[in-house]
Amino acid sequence: MALTNGTIKSLANLDAAFGWKAPGSEADLRDLLQEIQGLRVSIVPGAAQSVQCKVLSAGGISSGTSDNITSEDVILAAISFATANGAAAPVISLRGDVRVSTSTGYVKFTAGATTSNDILLFWYDKTGYIAQ
Repeated sequence: MALTNGTIKSLANLDAAFGWKAPGSEADLRDLLQEIQGLRVSIVPGAAQSVQCKVLSAGGISSGTSDNITSEDVILAAISFATANGAAAPVISLRGDVRVSTSTGYVKFTAGATTSNDILLFWYDKTGYIAQ
Protein backbone atom coordinates (compact mmCIF):
# COMPACT_ATOMS: atom_id res chain seq x y z
CA MET A 1 0.00 0.00 0.00
CA ALA A 2 1.43 3.33 -1.05
CA LEU A 3 1.71 6.12 1.49
CA THR A 4 -0.19 9.30 0.74
CA ASN A 5 0.12 12.78 2.15
CA GLY A 6 -2.81 14.47 3.88
CA THR A 7 -4.20 17.65 2.40
CA ILE A 8 -6.31 20.49 3.68
CA LYS A 9 -9.26 18.81 1.95
CA SER A 10 -8.90 15.87 4.33
CA LEU A 11 -9.77 18.26 7.17
CA ALA A 12 -12.74 19.81 5.38
CA ASN A 13 -15.31 17.67 7.20
CA LEU A 14 -14.11 18.39 10.72
CA ASP A 15 -16.55 21.26 11.10
CA ALA A 16 -19.45 19.06 10.00
CA ALA A 17 -18.35 16.24 12.30
CA PHE A 18 -17.79 18.34 15.42
CA GLY A 19 -19.43 21.68 14.67
CA TRP A 20 -17.48 24.89 15.31
CA LYS A 21 -19.82 25.96 18.09
CA ALA A 22 -22.18 23.23 19.28
CA PRO A 23 -25.37 24.19 21.10
CA GLY A 24 -25.37 23.93 24.87
CA SER A 25 -22.42 22.43 26.66
CA GLU A 26 -21.47 19.83 24.03
CA ALA A 27 -17.78 19.66 23.05
CA ASP A 28 -17.22 21.27 19.70
CA LEU A 29 -14.38 22.01 17.27
CA ARG A 30 -13.71 25.34 18.98
CA ASP A 31 -13.14 23.57 22.33
CA LEU A 32 -10.89 20.97 20.72
CA LEU A 33 -8.67 23.56 19.03
CA GLN A 34 -8.49 25.71 22.18
CA GLU A 35 -7.30 22.74 24.23
CA ILE A 36 -4.69 21.69 21.66
CA GLN A 37 -3.38 25.27 21.52
CA GLY A 38 -2.94 25.12 25.29
CA LEU A 39 -0.15 22.52 25.08
CA ARG A 40 2.82 23.73 27.13
CA VAL A 41 6.34 22.39 27.57
CA SER A 42 7.91 23.94 30.65
CA ILE A 43 11.10 23.53 32.66
CA VAL A 44 10.93 22.69 36.35
CA PRO A 45 14.11 22.89 38.45
CA GLY A 46 14.32 20.01 40.93
CA ALA A 47 14.02 20.20 44.71
CA ALA A 48 13.56 18.02 47.78
CA GLN A 49 10.67 15.56 47.95
CA SER A 50 7.21 17.20 48.20
CA VAL A 51 8.66 20.72 48.02
CA GLN A 52 6.97 23.20 45.69
CA CYS A 53 8.90 23.58 42.42
CA LYS A 54 8.32 26.64 40.22
CA VAL A 55 7.18 25.93 36.67
CA LEU A 56 9.21 28.07 34.26
CA SER A 57 8.18 29.12 30.76
CA ALA A 58 10.19 29.46 27.56
CA GLY A 59 13.87 30.09 28.13
CA GLY A 60 13.65 29.07 31.80
CA ILE A 61 12.09 32.34 32.91
CA SER A 62 9.07 33.09 35.06
CA SER A 63 7.09 35.96 33.63
CA GLY A 64 3.56 36.66 32.52
CA THR A 65 0.93 33.94 32.80
CA SER A 66 2.36 31.28 30.48
CA ASP A 67 3.78 29.29 33.42
CA ASN A 68 0.77 29.60 35.74
CA ILE A 69 -0.24 25.94 36.03
CA THR A 70 -3.33 25.41 38.20
CA SER A 71 -5.17 22.38 39.57
CA GLU A 72 -7.58 22.58 36.61
CA ASP A 73 -4.75 22.03 34.09
CA VAL A 74 -3.80 18.54 32.91
CA ILE A 75 -0.25 17.19 33.31
CA LEU A 76 0.66 14.88 30.43
CA ALA A 77 4.21 13.90 31.38
CA ALA A 78 7.19 14.88 33.51
CA ILE A 79 10.59 13.78 32.21
CA SER A 80 13.50 14.12 34.62
CA PHE A 81 17.10 14.64 33.46
CA ALA A 82 19.98 14.08 35.89
CA THR A 83 23.66 13.19 35.70
CA ALA A 84 24.31 10.31 38.09
CA ASN A 85 27.67 10.28 39.91
CA GLY A 86 29.83 11.50 37.05
CA ALA A 87 28.15 9.40 34.35
CA ALA A 88 28.86 10.60 30.83
CA ALA A 89 25.21 10.50 29.76
CA PRO A 90 22.28 11.91 31.70
CA VAL A 91 19.89 9.57 33.50
CA ILE A 92 16.41 10.10 32.08
CA SER A 93 13.27 9.00 33.88
CA LEU A 94 9.53 9.48 33.50
CA ARG A 95 8.12 10.80 36.77
CA GLY A 96 4.61 9.63 37.61
CA ASP A 97 4.56 11.35 41.00
CA VAL A 98 4.07 14.93 39.83
CA ARG A 99 1.15 16.85 41.32
CA VAL A 100 0.00 20.43 40.84
CA SER A 101 0.57 22.37 44.04
CA THR A 102 -2.12 24.42 45.72
CA SER A 103 -0.11 27.52 44.75
CA THR A 104 -0.54 28.69 41.16
CA GLY A 105 2.59 28.10 39.07
CA TYR A 106 4.06 25.27 41.17
CA VAL A 107 4.21 21.46 41.11
CA LYS A 108 5.42 18.84 43.61
CA PHE A 109 7.14 15.48 43.18
CA THR A 110 5.90 13.21 45.97
CA ALA A 111 7.80 9.91 45.51
CA GLY A 112 11.32 11.24 45.85
CA ALA A 113 13.62 14.21 45.60
CA THR A 114 14.45 15.78 42.24
CA THR A 115 17.43 17.72 43.58
CA SER A 116 20.02 18.44 40.85
CA ASN A 117 17.50 17.42 38.18
CA ASP A 118 15.81 19.41 35.48
CA ILE A 119 12.32 18.28 34.53
CA LEU A 120 10.55 18.82 31.23
CA LEU A 121 6.86 19.19 32.07
CA PHE A 122 4.30 18.58 29.32
CA TRP A 123 0.86 19.94 30.24
CA TYR A 124 -2.37 21.38 28.87
CA ASP A 125 -3.29 24.89 29.94
CA LYS A 126 -7.09 24.87 30.10
CA THR A 127 -7.20 28.58 29.25
CA GLY A 128 -5.81 27.82 25.77
CA TYR A 129 -3.05 29.63 23.91
CA ILE A 130 -1.16 32.34 25.78
CA ALA A 131 1.63 34.24 24.03
CA GLN A 132 4.94 34.00 25.87
